[in-house]
Amino acid sequence: MIRRHTTTAVLTSLLFVWTILPSSGQTPMVLTLKKARSLALEHSPLLHASEHALTIAKEDIESANAGRLPTLDLHESYMNTNNPTSVFGTLLNQGRFTENDFDVDRLVSPGSLDNYRFDLSLNQSIYQGNRTTLGIKRARLGADVSRARVEETKQHVLYRVTEAYYDILLAKAQVKTAQEAETIARTNLRHIQSRFDAGVTVKSDVLEAAVRLSSVREALIVAQRSVKVARAVLQHTIGLREAVDVEGDLNLIHALSRTRADDGMSPLESRPDYQALQGQLDQAEVGTKLAKSSFLPSVDIQSIYERNTAGPFSNGESNYSVFAVFRLNLFSGLSDRANVRRSLAQVKRQQQLLEVKRREIAVEVAEARFVVEAAEERNVVTEGTVEQAEENLRIVRNRYRSGIAPVIDLLTAEMVLNKAKLQRLNARYDLHVGLARQSLVQGQMGLTSVE
Repeated sequence: MIRRHTTTAVLTSLLFVWTILPSSGQTPMVLTLKKARSLALEHSPLLHASEHALTIAKEDIESANAGRLPTLDLHESYMNTNNPTSVFGTLLNQGRFTENDFDVDRLVSPGSLDNYRFDLSLNQSIYQGNRTTLGIKRARLGADVSRARVEETKQHVLYRVTEAYYDILLAKAQVKTAQEAETIARTNLRHIQSRFDAGVTVKSDVLEAAVRLSSVREALIVAQRSVKVARAVLQHTIGLREAVDVEGDLNLIHALSRTRADDGMSPLESRPDYQALQGQLDQAEVGTKLAKSSFLPSVDIQSIYERNTAGPFSNGESNYSVFAVFRLNLFSGLSDRANVRRSLAQVKRQQQLLEVKRREIAVEVAEARFVVEAAEERNVVTEGTVEQAEENLRIVRNRYRSGIAPVIDLLTAEMVLNKAKLQRLNARYDLHVGLARQSLVQGQMGLTSVE
């Protein structure tokens, strides 16, 4: 039994992996950043879910509008009774009441009577304390909130796709850097081995160089694995079943504005999450008015047309009734007052959440700007650092071959160069992603070109 459960679990896991991971023989779809973003807008499940939420909100508007329209109901019923009062009234409704029915014995002990009743009832609200109008307004505000949430989701999806795209470029660049480091380490090991064979150096120098080469190879393996992981992240962020890859490199700095476009808008006006919270505050204020409207009267018009017959196809009589109904809430166990207090508290809560979001946005915008500025400076610094590290390695290598410098200096110079290259890659990556992040926090991720 245990073996059977284990086998089932293994098969289930393999099936899950097969459906999630691309086939090893599958040719990946090579994407530009523009294409990746475009596909994400078409296939992202997260974005589709938010769009369905908007559809629900639009249907809520239709439901609220129904309060202005009349309701029309049809009823059919069958009754068999010997209740004296019911029989007397039913005979009147059927138009079959005669003088003989005034007989006391027949009044007290009537026989059983069949009645088939058909009626149409019409109800029209005339005044509901403005509740219908307020309900429609709140539903429309809810749709506005959902639209803002769709835009928020869209911008976050585009940002995650952009980030995943540059993750692949970074991982590929790290693989290339690791391969270059491996070539340098192998060359150094070969030279040191030659010097050892010539008897001009010691065995420990060879061992140190071999350890360094192993370390570089390990870094290469990790970098190659990172490429595979980054590709999978981009694939599923977009929402594709096909394997993906990207083209391009980190050397090109795209013309993405680091400041807001000159549209006169502040981040608060363009941030969809802030707009959504503002819409929820407006909804809460309308909800307060709705709660207070329970103290107002309501007026309805009701009309009923009915027909009663002794059989389903018999002749009978019809009648109608028209009512004007006035209702006024005099006492409802204090629940209406509690609802008003609850609505007022909800308004205050939304006001505080809006203030929290305003401060969060201010911090995010400032932080994004500082990150971009720092990345720009780091790019300038790291470019010079790589050149210096390359020259340092050349000098130290010559000194080692001349027997002036120890092997530790050579290996250190090699590591310094590799570190400088990685720092340059990270600076370029941080600038690319930082620019995208700046666009996101300013609420313009879907408006600013990233090509």
